[in-house]
Amino acid sequence: MTSYLVKRVILIIPLLFGVTALTFGLAKALPGDPVYSLIGERA
Repeated sequence: MTSYLVKRVILIIPLLFGVTALTFGLAKALPGDPVYSLIGERA
């Protein structure tokens, strides 16, 4: 049981890195500014 938990925790690290990199890459690839989209034109 302990070895299973250790393996799962070790596999979470690259998964979190991958999700973070994917989210960052998509945010950079999309046109526009997310803050500008949230506050609107008349802010």
